[in-house]
Amino acid sequence: MRSHAPDATGPAEVRNLPAYVLVERGRWTAAPERLRLIGPYATSFPWLCLTDDPLGRFLETRDGVRVRVAPATPLRNRADRAGAPGHYA
Repeated sequence: MRSHAPDATGPAEVRNLPAYVLVERGRWTAAPERLRLIGPYATSFPWLCLTDDPLGRFLETRDGVRVRVAPATPLRNRADRAGAPGHYA
């Protein structure tokens, strides 16, 4: 399989469809990584198939995935910040 750099704009069209499919299939643990790879390069397809506002649909979908996975995502360990100037333990 060919790999593309995360900041490459060309594969954006290819990255949007798997993200859409993962969300539609309820694959909540895999979807965030696909959405992250899209970054600011959301394309009209496949989001246009669902609405007249493809960007709005993409943003709603991305936010919805974040809400679903947030409860299962552990917070980062903040112990490394203890004692840092301006921080209280």
